[in-house]
This record gives sequence, structure tokens and C-alpha cells, in this order.
Amino acid sequence: MKKVCFSGITILVLIGILTLNAFAEGISPTTLKSISSNIWFSNQNSNSYYVNWSASTTATQNYPKIQVMSFIDKDEVNQSRNLKNCYETSICNVTGQNTGDKSIRATWSITSKHQLINENDNTVDEDYSYDSAQWRPGIEPESVFKEHEERLEKFREAIKSDFLRTFNVSLDGYTRLNDEQLAQIFKENKSLLNYYFSINSDVGDIRPYVYMNEIKNHIYILQKKHDGTNILHELTLSDEQWELVSKEFKESNYFTVDDVVGLK
Repeated sequence: MKKVCFSGITILVLIGILTLNAFAEGISPTTLKSISSNIWFSNQNSNSYYVNWSASTTATQNYPKIQVMSFIDKDEVNQSRNLKNCYETSICNVTGQNTGDKSIRATWSITSKHQLINENDNTVDEDYSYDSAQWRPGIEPESVFKEHEERLEKFREAIKSDFLRTFNVSLDGYTRLNDEQLAQIFKENKSLLNYYFSINSDVGDIRPYVYMNEIKNHIYILQKKHDGTNILHELTLSDEQWELVSKEFKESNYFTVDDVVGLK
């Protein structure tokens, strides 16, 4: 067997070459170490409560820029959009508070995108996190809140029906992705994560719904604005990247859960 020996200098040169190749291939030594999104309640007064939320990003070491973007929704309606940039650090947190009426049950949720951005403004690592919490007035039985969730599902179906009415499109064979399914899809393909968070959602807009076909190569995103405008985003998977095929606008009516099912 022929032995191959390397001097210390040769090893250092090889390490240098490997390192340069790594950078040439876009591999960064700094990556996301941990991410989280959390939402919880605390007392404000006898009539209202605080909705506390946070989104946290930790990198393996200091980085030029860490960006965190979060959306806070109450019963599928956007309450706030938040963006924070942290520079030359390994940790970036965005926090905030909303308020709610103690007498009204509600589902609150947070969805967040976490990014490491280099000095050339290029993203080198990114991921998605989410959380939700249910406010229940007093000691409310599980069956009552289950009814609330069923009403939210009826609202989602009403949004779908409104889009089918205003656009010449069929969603037969398509499934609406929930947060857990979105997290998996976003992990598998960052191009969809980036497009989803590029959608301009304002306070009062309905949360965008993602519908995917059975073979997972075609998507419709249903976005209803606070003025009632329906926006239909059509995307297709090409060379492992999600690409926008069309984006259509149609006038319609704005409505909430209360309007659809008379939720109290």
C-alpha cells in the first residue's frame, strides 16, 4: 500500500483552499442556531387582557445583519406587522403587546421569518416559526372553544368560496396548508417562504391562505385585503424554485368571522 504524507504547510494550504471553496460555493460558517415564536396572555384589568408576543433569532456567531419579520393575527385578521434588523450581533429579538376583550373568546397567532443577511445584503440562512394561543373567557369547557374553532373553519371556507366566485379558478384537488404544513414546505423550499413573506399584508387584512395541489407543484395563495379586494397569486414549481405565474386583482366585499357565523 502506497502511503501519502503531507507536511504541516501543505495541510494549511489545503485547509485554506477548502475554506475558499466553501465561500465560493456560498457556504457560510455562520448559521441560524435557534429560532422561536411565542404568544401568551397576561392580565391588564377587569375587562381586558394583554396579548404578549416575541420572535427570537440566535446565530452561531456575530453576523452583519439579522432580520426578524412577524405577523400577529386574531381570528385570521392581521393585527400588526413587525420588522426588526439587528446589526453585528448573534441575537435578535422582536417583541410587542396587543390587547383583547376578556369576554370574547379568540385565537391569536404569530408567524415569523428569521434571516441572516451578509454585508452584500444577501440572505445566507433563513427559517420560519409560529405559535398560537386561545383566549377563553373564564373557565370555559373545551367543547365551547371547539365550536369557536369550527366557526373559524367556516370563515376560511367562506373566503375560499368568495375567491371561487370572483375568479375563474377551481381548487378541486387542492388542500389548504395549516401552520405545521407550511413550516415543513418552507423548510424544504425557501423560495416559497420568501414569496409568502413578501406579500404586503396590512392591519385588517385577512391572513393569506395557501392551497397546494396533490402532486405539490402548483399553488394558489388567496389574499383578501381590508378594503375587500381579492388578490389571487398563482405559483408553479420549476427547477425546484417556486415562480409566480400570475397575480390577479378583483373587487369584492370585506367580511370577518362575525359577519359569516355571528361569532360572539
